[in-house]
Amino acid sequence: ESLPGLLYKVVNMVLLGMTPTTFILSLVVLWSKICWSIQETANIQEEQTRILNQLLEKYDHRIIPYNNNRTDGSDYVTITVNWLLLHISGVSDYDMDFSIQIMLNLEWNDGRLKYEDTEKIEYLTLTDTSKVWVPDLFFSNEKDGHQHRLTAPNTFYRIYPSGKVVYSTRLSLTMSCYMHLENFPFDSQICSVRLASYAYVTKDFVLFWKKDVPIAVSKEVGRVMGFTLSKFLTSVCHVKTYTGEYTCLKAEFFFKRNLEYYVLHTFLPTALLVIVSWASFWIDRRQMVARILLVLATLFAMSSFSTDIDSSVPNVPYVKAMDVWVGTCLTFLLLALLEFGVVSSLGSSEDNADFKAEEGSVHVVQNVNISQDSQPQDKSSSKAASFRVHKALLLHLPKDSRRIDSAARILFPAAFFTFVFIYVIIYYVYDDSN
Repeated sequence: ESLPGLLYKVVNMVLLGMTPTTFILSLVVLWSKICWSIQETANIQEEQTRILNQLLEKYDHRIIPYNNNRTDGSDYVTITVNWLLLHISGVSDYDMDFSIQIMLNLEWNDGRLKYEDTEKIEYLTLTDTSKVWVPDLFFSNEKDGHQHRLTAPNTFYRIYPSGKVVYSTRLSLTMSCYMHLENFPFDSQICSVRLASYAYVTKDFVLFWKKDVPIAVSKEVGRVMGFTLSKFLTSVCHVKTYTGEYTCLKAEFFFKRNLEYYVLHTFLPTALLVIVSWASFWIDRRQMVARILLVLATLFAMSSFSTDIDSSVPNVPYVKAMDVWVGTCLTFLLLALLEFGVVSSLGSSEDNADFKAEEGSVHVVQNVNISQDSQPQDKSSSKAASFRVHKALLLHLPKDSRRIDSAARILFPAAFFTFVFIYVIIYYVYDDSN
């Protein structure tokens, strides 16, 4: 019976009013139980020390634990691998890498570490792995990484009576990830982590994923800054070089980019700049300062957006979906500026033509007045009729600059929203279906 249970019984007996003899006997039993528990703990500690000393006395941590008990003719060591994915801190487009924190768990059998199962010791735990053999694994696509040591080295080495070994450590890694940014920001990226042996070939040991749960994901992982982890896959990636064939495991993480940020901070503002530029089509062409300031302001703001976008992604030798959007918006703004130039030029020509026509009409009137005194009355009526016809023609001349503004009010919105529709179909709907 456990000590807390005995204490509970003694307290109940005291509260219920036991006799002094019964109380003394209860104390004697309690004291003997405490002494036995202390002695049992000391015996277990001594047994653990004895077993460890016996196991490590002639153990050579430099030698791989070959498995000579296999019946399939192979003596390589089988190492089972599984990870606990603790955290994904971020996926960087510019640096083309991503950072993760994992607990790396390895299992294998080392016949040199077998000991007698007394059913008192479930397993032995070591935190110092310098005296036992550990696989020489490395991450082949690692850019940076470290093993956590706060407040003590985050590592344990468990030894079971059968010789089974469980090794676990906590690691923070920055892994390189080559990204395909043709559909940026509608893209999905696949980033991999490759774990391989550095010195030992497949004849020495082979890595295998744990069958039931190769990678466990903590609840905090799932939505990374700017991305969502949609799924992951595990596979084998053995590598053969001129020095031999090396065992390798690969985990691929599928990241789907979150569009909310780009919709709110890029697509909507740039689309609004294009729409605002259309206001110049409703401003009278004679208000040159207002029209040119409006178009130039939207053009400069669009150039600033373009610079910010380019600084957040690496320079790649191909056109991205964002480049298509920004380039088209800049084209619409430049066309608005060009339309203003055409309207302004035609308007000036029209003004000059009107001014010359007015001068010509005044000159005709003066000549008619002078000729009325010298010419016969029958000719005066024909001159007056020709003047009225000329004046009517001047009043009904087409105003081309106004027609261009009127056409731009319809053509620019229609063309832009058609582009938006096609753009969404190609880069969003079609890409998601694939």
